[in-house]
Amino acid sequence: MKREFLEGLGLEKEVIDKIMEENGKDINAEKAKATAKDDEIKTLKEQVDTANKEIKSYKDMNIDEIKQSVETWKTTAKEHEKAYEKLKNDTALKDAVRGYDTVDEDVLMKLIDRDSLKFSEDGISGLKEQIEGLKEAKPYLFKSDEGSKPEDDRFNAHTPPNSNGGSVSPMEEAIANVFNE
Repeated sequence: MKREFLEGLGLEKEVIDKIMEENGKDINAEKAKATAKDDEIKTLKEQVDTANKEIKSYKDMNIDEIKQSVETWKTTAKEHEKAYEKLKNDTALKDAVRGYDTVDEDVLMKLIDRDSLKFSEDGISGLKEQIEGLKEAKPYLFKSDEGSKPEDDRFNAHTPPNSNGGSVSPMEEAIANVFNE
């Protein structure tokens, strides 16, 4: 509807403005519907194009290549599964070794025969026996118990006798003789 048409009917300017405003609302509502339908049509066209490309790619496929690809993926999946299992076992072993108060965790890990260990959800069987054997064969890899005295005490500091008991050590006597003269 055009403003000139309404002016030709002899309507007042305020009435024409209100009619034009109401007509504009209706037009905008219809434009929104048309835009939504255009978007829907565009989306459906894209989906049809994608489906046609997919169908064409299936026509061009070589079944033998697909079978080979499946086998390759199966092999890759098995390799990744083995790598995951090894990583999981290595992590469990490292965590278990931490509980044995070792001086050098990495060296101890290298000395453990992993092939003879059995990993399960309950723990690692065979590890305790290997650790006990290593404690006997290579005791320097483990921290000593605090309550036990080391066999070789050559490097322990000398503790002088207590001078409160009345006896004087020879060293204290020599020092006293030099400075008390």
